[in-house]
Amino acid sequence: MSDKGPGHTGGYSEPVHGTTDTGRDVTAAFGQGSSSGQTMLSDGHKDAASFWGVKGSEGHDHYGPGNGPNNNGTDRGKYNGTGSGTDKGSDGSIDYHDLGLY
Repeated sequence: MSDKGPGHTGGYSEPVHGTTDTGRDVTAAFGQGSSSGQTMLSDGHKDAASFWGVKGSEGHDHYGPGNGPNNNGTDRGKYNGTGSGTDKGSDGSIDYHDLGLY
C-alpha cells in the first residue's frame, strides 16, 4: 500500500493493469483505509513510477468522494474513458465498477 504521509491512515493499492469492456487499456489503484472509495486511473498500461509521477506532474487522474483540496477529484487529462472529465459525479466520484475493468 502506498502511504499518503503523516496524519493519514489510508493509502492506495499498487497500480494494476486492466482493460475496459470497450478494449481500452488502463492502469488503476484503489484507495484503502481512510482513502477507501477513491480510485486513481490512467490510460494505458503504465509502470508504477510513470503512474504515480511526482507532485505537479502526476501520471493519473483522481476520482473519489471527499473534501480534499480538489474535492478528491482531478482531471489532468490522464484518463479519457468512461467516467472521465464531465462524466464523473458532481462530488468527483467515479463508480469504478461501471468502468467494465477486466
